[in-house]
Amino acid sequence: MHKRRERWRNGFCLTLGSPILTGSGKDITDAFQAQSFSAALRVSKRVDPKGTFNTWSLVSKAKGCSRSQSERIAVVKPDNQLSRGLSIIECLSSFSSLTTDELSATTGIPRSSVYRILGILESLNYVLKSKRELEDVWSLDLKLLTLSSRILSRVDLKTEIHDILVKLADDTMEIVQLARLQKDKVLIVDNVRKHANIVGGAREGTSLCINICVAGFVFGAFLEPEELESVLKTAELPKFTQYTITDPGELRREFDRARRKGYAIDDQYNAIGHRCIGAPVFDHTGKIIAEINISGHISTISDDRIEELAVKVVHRAAEASQRMGYRPQIGDTMTGTDNVESHAGS
Repeated sequence: MHKRRERWRNGFCLTLGSPILTGSGKDITDAFQAQSFSAALRVSKRVDPKGTFNTWSLVSKAKGCSRSQSERIAVVKPDNQLSRGLSIIECLSSFSSLTTDELSATTGIPRSSVYRILGILESLNYVLKSKRELEDVWSLDLKLLTLSSRILSRVDLKTEIHDILVKLADDTMEIVQLARLQKDKVLIVDNVRKHANIVGGAREGTSLCINICVAGFVFGAFLEPEELESVLKTAELPKFTQYTITDPGELRREFDRARRKGYAIDDQYNAIGHRCIGAPVFDHTGKIIAEINISGHISTISDDRIEELAVKVVHRAAEASQRMGYRPQIGDTMTGTDNVESHAGS
């Protein structure tokens, strides 16, 4: 029997006589050469019964040995190559282009590995190579955009985040609603009423003017300026209670306040004794696509509970945003619960 040997080479642990974990034909051929064995005579691939690893069996002849003997080699990658490839893609997503050295310095992956992985990604059309002052520079190719578009085309917002609404209902013991903007009005697209003793709140399918519901204030706070002006140009601003805001200038001030806080409040704008707290849901581009709110009576959404409840609403809205692909950037106005301010100080 051959003496058990172990050797590290190019990030692989090579062990004779141990079970095979994973590896390519080239990996194993290199492994045999590293261990001073002759080239493999045969490579056969089989799938582990559990479906976890691909395993390889080789017949080799050790130098100095008179007979061939089947040996197994463990090829273990301590640094997962797939993780490295994804790290490179994520790094490139934050820059217009980077050189191989810049990618290596940013990701902490050795230059030789970066270059090898980039070659694979380029062959699969995930990255694009160009020149910058005689140096190769790399950027993301449009294939990722194509894949993202395919995913987004299959995403149904209501289905994707309904469980988050249910969790918020349990967190707060209030009615929870999901709303979207439809031209210059707000449409309630989902409604969770888990607790039978709760009354009020708009039903699914209800369309509301932007100045009488918390969703209108959230959209007003986080829409792009030109989009907001387009909405305000045609929006109806009816007066439902003595607290309803109908002046466009005052509405803009409330939108600004909501943007700074990270959430908005409907304080009896639609009905006396009724209060709502809402926060935005963003998509992968950072654009607001929906709003999540809790709705209840002022006796349960009381002044002394607003900050506590707002934190829960903002947290669940941020969770929904993350599920829709949103990743906050430095300087973003709404990045979770950090921006929640005291209602008393607003």
